[in-house]
Amino acid sequence: MFTIKTCIVTAASAALTLMTATGASAEEGHFDFVPSVSLGGQIVTGGYNDESAESVSSLIVNGYDFGENAFDPYTIGDPGFNTRGASSFQGGSTLHLSGLPVDGRFLSYWDGDGAVSFGDTPAGVTLDVAFSPTLKATFSTGALVYAPGTASSVPIGTFSGTGSLHTHVESSIFFDGLQAENTVPVGAYLLSFELLNPGGTATTSDPLFIVYNNGLDEEVHGAAIAAVPEPATIGLLGLLAPLALRRRRAASAL
Repeated sequence: MFTIKTCIVTAASAALTLMTATGASAEEGHFDFVPSVSLGGQIVTGGYNDESAESVSSLIVNGYDFGENAFDPYTIGDPGFNTRGASSFQGGSTLHLSGLPVDGRFLSYWDGDGAVSFGDTPAGVTLDVAFSPTLKATFSTGALVYAPGTASSVPIGTFSGTGSLHTHVESSIFFDGLQAENTVPVGAYLLSFELLNPGGTATTSDPLFIVYNNGLDEEVHGAAIAAVPEPATIGLLGLLAPLALRRRRAASAL
């Protein structure tokens, strides 16, 4: 079983600290993020497995696998966001995804060998998170580039009059802009982001994390998920400044 963790960000240092809790995480599952509004008015996320109907009350680190489709090995229809019906989000407001740098990196990488240690992504690798071809963000180690017109976040859905929403964005990974088979280096790719609620009253979420698996076995992928942000505390840089720039696994569930 993987370690369960919750995420706390201190306002003074904007440093990420994880606190370990007791319980069991989901070893494997098709989990969507379940956004809701806390009593304090902040966006928080649980998780829901739409195949097993399993729910978890807190989901901070999620995992997804490239390679599920042999004909399109480097594109998946995840992450998903599902309120599972009516919610406290204001009807007609939107949910946006905005990337965050972790230790100065917008996209980090571990090759799966030895102890988990995320570092620079191999040169030439980029990862797109897209709601549509014109609404997307492109992540690499040193840059986060939003498509023209996307501003500084990616719109991923509009809440209904009752505050419900169920949507998926598409994740695609590239090497030198191409997706030829066996070209993207095998390994785990770490992406961090926050959720925003333009047009609504919910405040921005704490940082959330996705560990994408490209070609590693599930045990190694699980170790990568469980290690976020270990082995060392990860500092989130630039939080106060504008950013210039399917088979799914879930862990860190409480």
